Amino acid sequence: MQPAIEAEFKGKVLTVRAAIQEELPKIAKLHEDPKVAPFQYPSVANYAESLKMVVEAQEKYEDGPALMHFYAILLDGEFIGSVTVSCPTGIPIPKQHEASIELIGIGWNLAPEVWGNGYMSKSLELLLGELFSLNDLILFRAECFDFNDRCVRLLERLGFVGKRIPWLSHWWLRIQRSCKHKHLRFELTKRDFEKHFGTKTEMQQSLSKPVNDS
Repeated sequence: MQPAIEAEFKGKVLTVRAAIQEELPKIAKLHEDPKVAPFQYPSVANYAESLKMVVEAQEKYEDGPALMHFYAILLDGEFIGSVTVSCPTGIPIPKQHEASIELIGIGWNLAPEVWGNGYMSKSLELLLGELFSLNDLILFRAECFDFNDRCVRLLERLGFVGKRIPWLSHWWLRIQRSCKHKHLRFELTKRDFEKHFGTKTEMQQSLSKPVNDS
């Protein structure tokens, strides 16, 4: 897991770091919040237990690539959201093969009481910049429902580019995810990201720093 990132934002301390075991119930509770749930794929019966099982399974094989990484977003030390990155073949974020492209899925949730303040946009900017600095061949992919205007605007602000989903793939996605809504797909390369933010944002250069989690 990558080191935590801490930055001052709007007079507060914004931190993005690896989620700890005790935060998994908070991630699950946020996923099921009445204001957040309509934008999620139908969850399993016990989302919190599922997250715990994923983490425990990965800890048994800590020398190998993880299928999922969970990040917590903290505002002045208080949990306000989470980011999940995932890859079916595992996530060796540091570059392992010069010619290989890592397709990484990314998704997030933010507590409704802090919506509209730019916290998720800045958190993702910092996290994406950090991960691209470790592996410039990552291709991030995010998907959302077509009525999730807030998410679409956020993706566009970060430099994500909309991609067409072939109708057969779209049909299969809806079956797999047990949902009837139309999906939108967006992808982000390091080149697209840097068009928006440069090689590294001024905030990252001056304010981002490793955080001691102990």
